[in-house]
Amino acid sequence: MGMKLKHKFSFSELVYLFSIIYYLVIGIWVFCIFDQDFADNVNFFGVLIILSSVPHILIYAINQERKTYLIIGLVGLAFGILFIASDLFTPDQVCMIWGCIDICRGTTEIIAIAPTIRKNKANYFEIAISVGDIVIGILLCIHLADGLRLHLIYLAIEFVVTGIKNLVELIVERKNRNEGPTDN
Repeated sequence: MGMKLKHKFSFSELVYLFSIIYYLVIGIWVFCIFDQDFADNVNFFGVLIILSSVPHILIYAINQERKTYLIIGLVGLAFGILFIASDLFTPDQVCMIWGCIDICRGTTEIIAIAPTIRKNKANYFEIAISVGDIVIGILLCIHLADGLRLHLIYLAIEFVVTGIKNLVELIVERKNRNEGPTDN
């Protein structure tokens, strides 16, 4: 008796699965390796911001309604490349820019999700995670003088939170696909 795979994944769901694993691995990796030597390295932050941008662009590629993902992904790629290619930025400036990106991302996601809250109660969790993005962005901007080690912890938290957020989006997408259209 062979077992059949009961729940096949669509391409978009596979991209969400990839982004979930990707963000969680990066977040855990940053937690495990954070060290003051890394915190002082702008190139390290540049690599992290590039790594965090890739799944955003992939998610936009499968769902063009998520324009904020494309914008945030491209902005992250541009700044990551700029951080690596130039000596213009200090680690504090990198964290301030990244914090501003997080604040913008969280705000735009709340604006995009809020109108659908009545139709889909799972969006409350997405809004809570977007508020978390905003809080992490604010913390990145505020704690510049308190040491760069905190920034890596905040960034690791951001990656883990983003992985969880993408897991929620995957669950919502699967639920919506399984329920089909409703006439309410």
